[in-house]
Amino acid sequence: MWGLEAALLLLVAAAASGAAAQGGDAQELCFNQLQVLGSHNSYHLAPPAELLAALGGLADGPLLAWQSSQATLTQQLDAGVRALELDAYWDPQGGAYAQAAGLRIAGQSGWLTDPKYQQPGFKVLHVPDFDFRSSCILLSECLEEVRRWSDANPGHLPIQIHIEVKEGGQVEEALGELLMGLLLNLLNTSSAEGPTTLAQAPASSPQLFLDLQAELEAAFGGALLTPDDVRAAAGAAAGADLQQLLLAPPGTTPCPWPSLGSMRGKVLVKLIQYGDSGLAAHLQQVYPDLRGCLAWVEQNGRRPLPQAAFRATAVWRLQDDATALSLALPANASGLVNDMAAAVRDMLQQGFVVRARTDADTVEARSGFAGRRDAIIAAGAQVVASDYVYGAPSPDPSPAAGSGNGSSGNRSASGGAGLDAGYSVQLPGGLPGRCVGIGGGGGSEGAGAVQAYTAVEGAGGGGEDAIYCGPLLVQASAPEDAGAVAAAADSAAGIGGSGGSSSTGSSDPLPQPVVQQERASNGGADAGRLSALSAVALLGAAAAAFAAMA
Repeated sequence: MWGLEAALLLLVAAAASGAAAQGGDAQELCFNQLQVLGSHNSYHLAPPAELLAALGGLADGPLLAWQSSQATLTQQLDAGVRALELDAYWDPQGGAYAQAAGLRIAGQSGWLTDPKYQQPGFKVLHVPDFDFRSSCILLSECLEEVRRWSDANPGHLPIQIHIEVKEGGQVEEALGELLMGLLLNLLNTSSAEGPTTLAQAPASSPQLFLDLQAELEAAFGGALLTPDDVRAAAGAAAGADLQQLLLAPPGTTPCPWPSLGSMRGKVLVKLIQYGDSGLAAHLQQVYPDLRGCLAWVEQNGRRPLPQAAFRATAVWRLQDDATALSLALPANASGLVNDMAAAVRDMLQQGFVVRARTDADTVEARSGFAGRRDAIIAAGAQVVASDYVYGAPSPDPSPAAGSGNGSSGNRSASGGAGLDAGYSVQLPGGLPGRCVGIGGGGGSEGAGAVQAYTAVEGAGGGGEDAIYCGPLLVQASAPEDAGAVAAAADSAAGIGGSGGSSSTGSSDPLPQPVVQQERASNGGADAGRLSALSAVALLGAAAAAFAAMA
């Protein structure tokens, strides 16, 4: 799967440290010393071309931030991804999200006809009515797909599934009464059939988390590693504070987590939570201190959350005030990257297991800027998430309405319409895992020679995921070197630089990204009904709100 470069790596690793022990890691890492590649919005398929043409082409591309598409979950796991992200909308009765108002505005039918939308259960999508396409519509089918892959690959490193439970009313709240009135007017003056209002989400309640727990249990059963499991393994009391138990900077001894060998083949589900959210209160009501809960909590936001051993940081778009509505790389990209890398290192020193993004809203891919990618990897975040995973085939990114979700072939990375597939992200060494925090810092610069984390045969006869513990080999944009990051940013901004250089250290260089700022054309008679003034006002005001719906 990993090619000649990986095979040579394994031979060097074995020679450097002796024969690897069969059935386990030759030298045991702590879970918080393991860096894995993740995908952002792992289910996501770009909106139909008609919707982008009718709406996205009338402003400076705010909706084109949704233009990337991911491969299937199975294809991503095959490519080495070990962290996935799913947005889940509660739909206990079914049918709440079987519509697409954006399609009706674009002159297409606004009804989604796949019968899965009518089934009770969580639906997986980004933004109802506008960014709704998914490779797995039901959360249950997404989870089952991961379980099937896990069962077929029992030696895999722990798979982390980040689930963000979404509430309805995002668009209404973001736009306000005046602009919502304008949007509804556009919707109801369309000659196409479809809804007359936006999707109405059921009010959230503690039952939401009981239903979510049932779906997790049905999909995974004992394959999940839960907070109760870790407390028991550590001999801690039921409901013990997970932060006191687990928060330790990488490299701290003894390791507070169960052995990495015992975590192979397991799945960890993390609920992305905000401290000021009513959902956080509902979760605490149903599962106080996460006792009996099958999922963990990842803090996303500044307000502290109890029992959160995981933390998301550096997940926002690179933008300054001047580029708030633009997908262009900002002039101060280097400073923003340094701030992001510093935030990652700060969270690591506080002991959190950190998830950070290497790109957001297609900005880096459009500009060919690799500085953020390299800085986040070097900073040592345990999960580095991207919309452009190296090695995963890219599906048709923006098909016509009603067309299938087919793949366009084995391209180098999941990608988006009008974007060059050359921008992509993989870990140094090209393996499913990488060592971090073993050289005195966030990264592995001090790790020295390649160590004995190699693919070995497990007891069940299946190959285990390998882990790369060699030199970091980031040469252009280590986060501590502000000048180097600035040079990389200037080079990328100049549309002629080496933004896609092979700074991640693989002997198979990443393809060179190409600067592309393509936008969907504004075609169709129905779309032409939109007045330039009202459309730009609406989309300009909505851009920041939509961008926040990550």
